[in-house]
Amino acid sequence: YPGNRRAKLPEASRFGRP
Repeated sequence: YPGNRRAKLPEASRFGRP
């Protein structure tokens, strides 16, 4: 998913979780 679903995550983790 593009961008963070959770704004709590840093920009580097934007693609961390779907």
